[in-house]
Amino acid sequence: MTGTTGWRRATVSDLRTAIENSPFIGDYVAASDGILRYTVQTPTVLIGGIPATPIYSVLSPQFVSEYQIGVTPAANTPRGALCPCKIQIGGVTTTNPVTLAVAP
Repeated sequence: MTGTTGWRRATVSDLRTAIENSPFIGDYVAASDGILRYTVQTPTVLIGGIPATPIYSVLSPQFVSEYQIGVTPAANTPRGALCPCKIQIGGVTTTNPVTLAVAP
């Protein structure tokens, strides 16, 4: 929509440009074709404040706008039913409290 307000409708081209310039998925639009779409940046996952070793970070092939991150906890990761977990990527750190159960 154009006019004196300066607003207009986003086009498919606008959305594609925004997706291509995303630091998270690069030039990929969807992952429903069975091809894994890796994030451009590797996230840091902290379990109990200890960095875990990343295995993969992909756009989910099953769910729209959902990411899947696989990690291996470090040997010195605290054990327990309520270990806090934080994810850092692109200069952003999760703020909502999330806990994981960690067993030997």
